[in-house]
Amino acid sequence: MRLNFKHFSLAAAALAMITTAAIAGEVSPEKMVDVPLKDMRGSSAEAVQKRALKDTRDGIVLVYSGETAQLQQVVRDIAGECASRGFQVKSVLLADDASGAGVTMYGQDGGPLGPKVELSGDMKRQTGEQIERLKQRLAQSAAATAAVDPMDVVRCKYIATTGSLVRKTKVCSTPREDAEREKAAREWTRDRQNKGGNEAMPNPG
Repeated sequence: MRLNFKHFSLAAAALAMITTAAIAGEVSPEKMVDVPLKDMRGSSAEAVQKRALKDTRDGIVLVYSGETAQLQQVVRDIAGECASRGFQVKSVLLADDASGAGVTMYGQDGGPLGPKVELSGDMKRQTGEQIERLKQRLAQSAAATAAVDPMDVVRCKYIATTGSLVRKTKVCSTPREDAEREKAAREWTRDRQNKGGNEAMPNPG
């Protein structure tokens, strides 16, 4: 069965509904939230993963492999569970089922969220577990980012070497170190001006 590449729709709630005849009239006519459906059967696994990772910038991406007759129910259940936990399914990719039927979920942290969701198992439970793990990883990533003071982030620049028109020296430092160096230079200049001396400026670092 081939797809016509139109969109089908999912509700951004636990009772998500698929719409817009994505699969030869098998879908409900109700419209809610449009989600792109792309047929990548015949594409390499690497190409499918690359596309999935690209689309995860906006939300959850589902890579579906298996009989398309089940697609409506499967995506409805998974999208509904995602929505109930605060995440929206942004796109669905159809892939070959060489590795078995199921749904691989991709999220904002890159890479699959977990093992393939089995179509014959409790899909809502499997989905919920993967979304909760995604939440934990995103929270840990945010905490780690917040723990780094911007003043301590190392930045590098190239400074022209004295006596050369082409050679440059790479100098790395943090904003905090730069501020301390500038403060030391100002204090040294002020002290020399007050004393009227001409000693060489000390190297603070």
